[in-house]
Amino acid sequence: MSRSTLKRLFSVLLVAALAIWVIAAKDIVLGLDLQGGVTMRYELLPPDTLEAGQDVGSMIQSTVDTLRTRIDAYGIKEHSMARQGEREIVIELPGSASRSSAGSWRSC
Repeated sequence: MSRSTLKRLFSVLLVAALAIWVIAAKDIVLGLDLQGGVTMRYELLPPDTLEAGQDVGSMIQSTVDTLRTRIDAYGIKEHSMARQGEREIVIELPGSASRSSAGSWRSC
């Protein structure tokens, strides 16, 4: 090998080693799709004692607000809560720690 080829090879290896060191030195933050987590789907049934003037939609929205308040109290970041259809709520909690805390806020 010629001297210039060795310099180029050394330069490439040095840059590659520095790039690997920079990547390894930082904590890699996984996106929500790679973190894992819990997805819960609830179907809400209106009570049998529903009075004629009461709106089912407002009752469901009140339930969504209550659940959101309970989840926010635990400090779970980047959670998703969406009303789906007429009577369903879908809740997505990121991270593996949310599996253990999911049951605790639900039973409040």
